Amino acid sequence: MTLIRLLLRMLIPSLALAAPFLAACTTVTGERVGPQAPGIGFEETPAVDRTDRQHAPVPPVVQPPPPQPPEPLATPAAAAPALLRIGPEHTYVNARRGPSPRTKVVAVLRSGTHLELLGEQGRWLRVRWQHGGKTVEGWVYRRFVEGNGQ
Repeated sequence: MTLIRLLLRMLIPSLALAAPFLAACTTVTGERVGPQAPGIGFEETPAVDRTDRQHAPVPPVVQPPPPQPPEPLATPAAAAPALLRIGPEHTYVNARRGPSPRTKVVAVLRSGTHLELLGEQGRWLRVRWQHGGKTVEGWVYRRFVEGNGQ
């Protein structure tokens, strides 16, 4: 069998499959070719009168309302800061990024570390402490802390 006959046998079935699809997608009307879907073809569009645009009122620009600040996660602490410390029975306590044991540990606090209470959420305390001259904040589980703030 010659190479041409082999190619024709391969191409003719694929052309036969593609022909109905191509016929369904386009139509030929005079010199125009376009889709057959209603509203997308070569329908005539009415002429637009552009003289009224000069005198049409301009709609007012409406600004969206400013975004509301997110609600705080913790309840605010009292006016005087509550002083706390890590209890002596706990050698090391994890301070976390959020009020959950699933959040990242931001520091490991030693027994006796002094803390300032910032707020509470459930059984978690949002606290602040000093470390190496820097102020650090995190969340500690309530049972590891003792002092006048709990």
